[in-house]
This record gives sequence, C-alpha cells and structure tokens, in this order.
Amino acid sequence: MSSDLFAPEVESSLAGAGWQDSYSQSVAARHVIRQDFAGLGSSALEVVVHHRHRAIAADPLALSVLRRVEGFLRASPDVSSVEAPRPKVSISTSGRTAVVTAGAATGTNQMVSAASKLAKRLARLGTGAVRVTLTGAGALRADFSSTNHSAMMRSEMLSWPVTMAILAVAFASGLGTAPNSSSSAMARTSQGTDEVPRRRERLRVAAPAAKPTPSLS
Repeated sequence: MSSDLFAPEVESSLAGAGWQDSYSQSVAARHVIRQDFAGLGSSALEVVVHHRHRAIAADPLALSVLRRVEGFLRASPDVSSVEAPRPKVSISTSGRTAVVTAGAATGTNQMVSAASKLAKRLARLGTGAVRVTLTGAGALRADFSSTNHSAMMRSEMLSWPVTMAILAVAFASGLGTAPNSSSSAMARTSQGTDEVPRRRERLRVAAPAAKPTPSLS
C-alpha cells in the first residue's frame, strides 16, 4: 500500500524534462542560449496556426487569430520573447500554415509545466477554419508526462486489489495451519505418553515365569 500512497509524489518528481547531467556541456549551452538568444533554444515553444482552406494572409479572421496567439504568448511569464511568422522561414509555401516561436524564460522542467498549462488555452484561440496547436520539445514532454501519469495511476489501481487479495489469502492460510499444527503436535505427544505404559505391560506379560529352585532336603 505504501507504493500506492507515494506514487503521485514519485511521478511528479521524475516526470518532466527527464534526467540530465546538470554539469554537462549541453546544459551549459542551453543556459547560454536562454540568456543571450532570448530563450530560442530546445526549450522554446512553437505554436502552429493552420488554415484548413486558404492562405492565412487572405483571411482577416485567421490574421486575427494569429495576432491573438502572439499577444497571449507575450503576456505569459514563462515566455521571454515571441517571434512572429516570417515568409520562407516559418510560413509554408501555401501560406496556410504559420509557426509562432516563443522563447523560454525559465528552465527546462518549468517550460514543460508551462506547455501543459498553455496548450489548451492556445487551442481555444482557434476557430472552425483555423486550428492552433502547441508543439516543440516542452509540449511533447508534457504530453508524455500526462500519458505516463495516467498509465501509472491505472496500473496502481489495478494492482492494489490483487495485492490485497494475495495478502488476505496468505494471512488466512497462516491462521488456518497454525492451530492444526499445534493440535497434531499435542496429539502425537499424548499418544507417545500413553504408549509407554502399554509397552511395559506387554513386556511383563511376555516375560517367562521364574522356575522354582529345587530343595536339597
């Protein structure tokens, strides 16, 4: 039962950006990128705005969605900078897809938490024809953590009744065999005690009677 109680705490401690060597060169480079390049490194968030039917620039409603996405990201304390979509860089050749990049203002684990909070709110900024989706390393890790948490909780809930049933059967078996063993031991002891006088009686009966000594007179 103790593993079930501590499972949520363990999961929240281990999930997120995964394990890393805090003194590695890659982690040091990530800190430099966050400080000197407005957080536009591996922890940056990317928001994909996609129009189902035509180019975003040709639809005023889609342009309004794009501006709302940029304003929403700039207002977030987890975002250090926002790069608007640029032709031939972050806008597709068809013009129907644009990518807004948000620089990371905090560490890797914090950006995973930020992605989990921002994903649904960003999706609600879209319309029927314009879809808004959060992606990037932080969003992928947030999805993994959420799926991992659900799977672990489900396995714990399924294993807990089985474990309790096994313990109950083992405990009941132990209680059932202990008195029987004691009774058997007492019966054997009593039987052994009664057997001693019987053996003595059989030996006395089986012994030949002593012959009388002839008289010399």
